Amino acid sequence: MVLDEAQKIKTPGTYITNACKALKSDFKIAMTGTPIENTFIDLWCLMDFCTPGLLGNAKEFAKIYQKPLNKSETDVVELGESLRDRIGIFLKRRLKSDIKEDLPAKYDSSNETDLVH
Repeated sequence: MVLDEAQKIKTPGTYITNACKALKSDFKIAMTGTPIENTFIDLWCLMDFCTPGLLGNAKEFAKIYQKPLNKSETDVVELGESLRDRIGIFLKRRLKSDIKEDLPAKYDSSNETDLVH
């Protein structure tokens, strides 16, 4: 099963998230350009779809990764690295700069004059 635009399932407990998680499949892939829009919980929800239980339940995950972000003494780099270490083999990140040579030239139609009279 492949979910494109998987950020649609980033909120735990919503109808769309629950429906997608209820679907049975031996293999799941979630593709998104925005795995985190608001909080780390967005990422937890995507990972819980693909690899249920890998990051624990949402409450446990929030206690370990989300709540420490509210404390000034938290080393956010270390926290991020810890999370990255847990999900690293399950996550493929591709940047536009990595593939820009393969992209077609940008086309901007807003500069064209109206050809139909």
